[in-house]
Amino acid sequence: ETEIRVIHNGYCSEGLTGDAEKVECSCLQVSNLIELKQIPVTIRAFEKIYRKHPKARLTIIGQGPDRNELEQLCEDLGISNVVTFTGQLQHQDVIAHMARTQFYIQPSVREGLPISYLEAMGMRCVIVGTATEGIAEIVEHEVNGILVQPGDYDAIAEHVCTCIADEEKATRIAEEGKKTAELLTWHHNAQKLVNLFVMVNKNS
Repeated sequence: ETEIRVIHNGYCSEGLTGDAEKVECSCLQVSNLIELKQIPVTIRAFEKIYRKHPKARLTIIGQGPDRNELEQLCEDLGISNVVTFTGQLQHQDVIAHMARTQFYIQPSVREGLPISYLEAMGMRCVIVGTATEGIAEIVEHEVNGILVQPGDYDAIAEHVCTCIADEEKATRIAEEGKKTAELLTWHHNAQKLVNLFVMVNKNS
């Protein structure tokens, strides 16, 4: 019988503090502007969040062929004045956005475990991902993040609005997410690999 051990994707945590003050009701997605990232789902969810919480703002970082279509969707929904498309940014600027953001929303499909989720968790964002994708391997719903079914923007809006209304819950999820991210740094993953090789060597 073969023993299988999984070492998840990791991220570089050097220089990342996550101590910046969070902007109330702020939402963020960082990704290429392509279909599998499901940015229209994020935008439609945000529109519902904004109707309940007019302070809410959405920032979308990234570039891609769908940008014009996405900007038009914001225009059609009447939220183009509260959604910012930054285009491509340097990594340190992305992290700075995450550090100030309360909710990181990325309802991707056909996706593994993007490093952006881990970075957002490390920056104490409440992350929202898709229950059927790679992020579900490390996130327990409403414990260290939020998981929804593919395309369910109503559920995204409902969970984010609940967290906005319940600051204690939002803080608890964000802090648990940070704890999870701390176990998935490159340093920790390297140690897991070393331990695995040591174990295999002892058993050979």
